[in-house]
Amino acid sequence: MSNMCSDKIKALLLARGESVRELARAINVPQATLQHIFSGKTKKPRSDVLAKLAEYFSVNITDIIGTTSHLLDNEEINVYALKDCHLENRTVLSKIVFELSEPGNYIALAIDSDEYAPFLPKASVIIINTSKKIEDRNTIVFFSSLESKIFIERIILENGTIYIKKKSKKKMVEISLLKVQPPRDKILGVVMEIRYKLPN
Repeated sequence: MSNMCSDKIKALLLARGESVRELARAINVPQATLQHIFSGKTKKPRSDVLAKLAEYFSVNITDIIGTTSHLLDNEEINVYALKDCHLENRTVLSKIVFELSEPGNYIALAIDSDEYAPFLPKASVIIINTSKKIEDRNTIVFFSSLESKIFIERIILENGTIYIKKKSKKKMVEISLLKVQPPRDKILGVVMEIRYKLPN
């Protein structure tokens, strides 16, 4: 594994505010195995470990190992700038909702600001789809009517209710749960793939 690949995983881990130990426990991989990957000692990680990392961070394996992803190359996937996807922009929002109303349809959102960094650096692209059933620890994209903004967050699913962890703006160490409440909050879909761009 190259240093770039190792750095990508480290950046994702840092964005989640988790330790290597917590990651190892979450994906059921020995901590020593992850340490060897991060240090570069393991040059060719096992495919099952890469798959677990990709699933946990909601990225594609190709993004981790540095090869080209194929999903975004599909000519039928339309790409929208995230800045255009707000509640006041009815034209773009209507197009997105229409596309996602068709089972199996994908759309891509281009991250055009630093608002979601370091988890999603500027110039990254996410691909979402509503056909996938939402499961615990999925990363979803949704409009929050209370916050009047788009969230791209890993969710906690408990008894059919969706929550996200929200950090306090004043004290980053304070974390509360924000309840996602459809239809008031519009869920666009589950993140299927991230074409991840590490900041320079």
